[in-house]
Amino acid sequence: MSRLAMASVGRAGSPSRPCRIRAVGLFTAAACLLSGCTLFRGPRKDRTEFFPLEAAAPAAAANERPVAAPTLLRTVAVPAHLQRSKALAIRQKDGAIHYADLAWWSEPLDLAFARVLREDLDRFGVPTVERRDQAFTNELTVHIERAEGVVADGKGRVEFTASFELRRGDGVPNAVIRRTFTAEVSAWDGKDHAALAKALSKAAADLAALIRNAAQRG
Repeated sequence: MSRLAMASVGRAGSPSRPCRIRAVGLFTAAACLLSGCTLFRGPRKDRTEFFPLEAAAPAAAANERPVAAPTLLRTVAVPAHLQRSKALAIRQKDGAIHYADLAWWSEPLDLAFARVLREDLDRFGVPTVERRDQAFTNELTVHIERAEGVVADGKGRVEFTASFELRRGDGVPNAVIRRTFTAEVSAWDGKDHAALAKALSKAAADLAALIRNAAQRG
């Protein structure tokens, strides 16, 4: 067979270049439709909102003296279901936990509660430290037992319960003080995540006030 004949057979037995380009384009378009490709409409906007806990105790006056000895905040522990995800946890009527898709805490909850408790205690006149190489007299451990929104029968509420152990090192009797605190249940619409964060921030401040009373010098 001549070279000319072989070339003709090769051209006749395979698709032309324009046909191949069109086929690739159709395949790419189909893949985009199936996978939600953002090639043509651009990236989707992230609609996730982040909510911080904030210190809610009244700000101390500049000349106000501490009412308690420096305190080491050793640990703030939270339940596993609150630590597992940064998404806000909403407890349902049957006890199941629902995590909000687009509402996240701005930091892990154990760190958030530790931060606001330090800030609230400082405002209440209880200076706190974070490390053992800093000067301190008392030691504080906090366990957050419940800190979440609850939705049942079309109504919502905010629940907060915590316990703490304060070991006083200033020579007072009954040097180990243990308390459990349950915040007053507050109404919540089940949707306003900023209101949930605000209610939990207030509950943390009320807990700090109870710790202040336990740590206060006689």
